[in-house]
Amino acid sequence: KFAMIVGSPTAPGDVAIVAGTTVVDAVTWTGSQKGASLQLDPDLVDPSANDIESNFCTATLRSGAGNFGTPGAENSQCTMLPAAGTCDDGTQTREIVKPAAGQLVISEFLANPANVTGATDAQREWFEITNTGATAFDLNELTVGRIGATGAAGAPVQSARCITVPSRGFAVFARSADPAVNGMLPSAQATFGFGLVDTSGDIQISDGATVLDAVHWAGVTSGVTKQLDPKLLTATGNDAPSSFCAGTTPYGDLTNKGSPGAANGPCP
Repeated sequence: KFAMIVGSPTAPGDVAIVAGTTVVDAVTWTGSQKGASLQLDPDLVDPSANDIESNFCTATLRSGAGNFGTPGAENSQCTMLPAAGTCDDGTQTREIVKPAAGQLVISEFLANPANVTGATDAQREWFEITNTGATAFDLNELTVGRIGATGAAGAPVQSARCITVPSRGFAVFARSADPAVNGMLPSAQATFGFGLVDTSGDIQISDGATVLDAVHWAGVTSGVTKQLDPKLLTATGNDAPSSFCAGTTPYGDLTNKGSPGAANGPCP
């Protein structure tokens, strides 16, 4: 058995068991869901199997009236991912459809959510991508991280189901998928575990060694998104920080302004 509750839901971390100077076993993770343990699939209780983060899943059984997890008891079965390069579209397991060059565009982000009692930036940060192409693609197995940043180089989007973005559609990446803590975002298609820093920040999305799109910024305003001017909605048009302007529309719990999962308004 192996399961763990971590203190910071979206932060990377590690645990090691050491005998003298010998590491008996160790695990690492990029993030977890608040109030739920990460548990190792019971068919993979092995000192090498738990080196792979995707062999863990979020616990679904509640421990008494508290957090989700099974302390001192057998872990429940994880729903394992399909074979590499495939996903389940609800009717069949098929090959993942990758975005074509220039098709995926980072179009909006909230790096500094408004201060709200009981909430943190780590729960409410998000960014949006737009599919500018004529065909749909999947987010599965794309790597999301920072531009060459040590410790935030990226983690793959892992999901058994196909996370499909339709032609001219949008997808929201959120630090938390729980609307109760993320500012009541519309449905988040995927989550990420690194922080969107306020000063000299950046986001990068890659397919293996191929960078699909990246944006960077010098600074941000609290409670206001940076949204890409619709006239510059391309993977090169968003390279300049000046291509973005402030979001103006309150959304969700009305504490922040932006247009998550929807078209941006024109910039002044």
